[in-house]
Amino acid sequence: TLWWLTYLFPILVLFPVTILSLAVIETQNGALGKKLSLLGDISYSLYLWHFPLQLLCVGLADYFHVSRDIFRSPLAVLVFFCYLMIIAIISHRYFEMPAQRWLRYKFHANVKTVLQVRRAAH
Repeated sequence: TLWWLTYLFPILVLFPVTILSLAVIETQNGALGKKLSLLGDISYSLYLWHFPLQLLCVGLADYFHVSRDIFRSPLAVLVFFCYLMIIAIISHRYFEMPAQRWLRYKFHANVKTVLQVRRAAH
């Protein structure tokens, strides 16, 4: 049987070829990483927001008596991901980044204070 095509082919062939192809493209062009960096920046927001957004969509479908089969539609998936990307970008820009700056400022200030106290004690 061809069970290995289903289970091993993606792991042993497709994944390594994909990684190698991306590495070659990045080496030749150099701009791919910059283009994809947004996805890396918003990945945590995507992770945090995908489930609440799914619950909201299902709740709205139930409220408006729309069949849940609509979520099997490629268009519905595309619309979901568009909204998810928008929410994640906004969340990253207006929540994550300010929180990171604040935490870095507070941590840096605390480290400076500790170092000053240690220097004064010696």
